[in-house]
Amino acid sequence: MTFAPEQSRAAAALSSDQVSYQPLGATVVERTVRDKLREQVSVKDFGAIGDRAAIQAAIDQLPSLGGG
Repeated sequence: MTFAPEQSRAAAALSSDQVSYQPLGATVVERTVRDKLREQVSVKDFGAIGDRAAIQAAIDQLPSLGGG
C-alpha cells in the first residue's frame, strides 16, 4: 500500500488495532493488523542470544497465545 504525503501523516497516527488485514483466499477471516502480528513469537522477545533457556521460555509461551 502506498500513501501520498498527506495520507502518510494520517496513516502514521493509526495503531495496529485500527488497520484491518485481509489475507487472500476463499475462506479467509478479516482481522486487525495487531492480531496478525500477535501470531508470531520471537525468541529475542525473551532475551535469547543463542541460549536454550530463553528459547524454551518462548516455546513455553506459545499455548497461552493460542499456538502450540
